[in-house]
Amino acid sequence: MESVVFNVSERNEKGKKVRMHGEVPAVLYGSHLDNTVSIKITRKDMYKLLTLAKSSILSLNLNGHIENCVVKELQTDPFGKVIHIDFQDIKKNEKIKMKIPVVFDGQSALEGRQLLLEVLISEVELYGEASKLPENIKCHVGKLNFGDKILVKDLVIPEGMRLDAVEDAIVATIGDNSAVDTDDTENQETKEPELIGKKEDL
Repeated sequence: MESVVFNVSERNEKGKKVRMHGEVPAVLYGSHLDNTVSIKITRKDMYKLLTLAKSSILSLNLNGHIENCVVKELQTDPFGKVIHIDFQDIKKNEKIKMKIPVVFDGQSALEGRQLLLEVLISEVELYGEASKLPENIKCHVGKLNFGDKILVKDLVIPEGMRLDAVEDAIVATIGDNSAVDTDDTENQETKEPELIGKKEDL
């Protein structure tokens, strides 16, 4: 996991005013802090932050003090623009819960067999040491067949981690992609005689 330093500053103004000045409002909280701290970060640094893995440990430079944390939540507007960030302060070897994305390998192999991956769960919550959380959980689907299901309990997670999810929950299923092409062909076949008939009437 990456560790990156970002400069932040405390704020007294409301979030709307912060955004008007081209910055992003945020809060920093955690069991090791006396109080939740209202802070702000430049939009430039925010964009840099978005390029990192969700599980990355960030170092916030606040008033000359370095606070290690993770991004617990990103709030966005209806257009997907980030309008607020929640940072959770963490300490070395502290165990936390984080939502980790599931990455599916082998989708091109499925498509070559006219199969379709239908994803129902795109990320799962892992509990473990913050410094050992993975960037993602990889799931290989290239050899699966029509009707196969991937359950939460089928996911391979790092040793020492715990999945905070229902084991029998369905992560993804394998469907038939050829039905789409068949439907299109049938539609074209039914429409063609109609057009011919109209020409004959003319």
